[in-house]
Amino acid sequence: MPEKVKKPFYKKIWVWVLIILILIMASLAIFKLKDTADHSAPYYSKKNLNKEILSTDNDKMNDYQEDQFYSIARGLVHSEFPSLDMKQFDDDSLYVKKVKGTGTYFVDYVAELPSTKRKFETSATLTLKNADLRGTSKFTYKGLKSDFTSFIENMNNLNESLNNLDDSLDNLSSTFSNH
Repeated sequence: MPEKVKKPFYKKIWVWVLIILILIMASLAIFKLKDTADHSAPYYSKKNLNKEILSTDNDKMNDYQEDQFYSIARGLVHSEFPSLDMKQFDDDSLYVKKVKGTGTYFVDYVAELPSTKRKFETSATLTLKNADLRGTSKFTYKGLKSDFTSFIENMNNLNESLNNLDDSLDNLSSTFSNH
């Protein structure tokens, strides 16, 4: 009976199958980590970091993160001024600084009303509920300062004046129609 010749270890099929499976799993894991990093708030878990991450001179965000922070800034304005239609405004600029605390950022957002070229600045310190920027980002904020405050007050005063004028015109019209 002929003696069985043992194949070298590297020639066994199960070794190659196992190596291929490990490589596939490693590739998927790397892809998933990269995807998660691309959609996460930058420096989210850095508690003691105080670093500018988006300005005219500095950009440490990818395009997706920048778009999401613009969305968050518009959401901040909408949270404080729900009657304001942000679709009427264009984004002008955004400044984002990671400040101390998990998921805490200082945001300075400038929007422009195209019809008047007037710019409105809004700033606040906000804390994101989680690092994932996909979907709706939930946040809390404090220290809000906004030019929209005086704009809304002026619009309300203007509406009140127009209503008073309308009432006066109705009264004047009824006076003349009675004579």
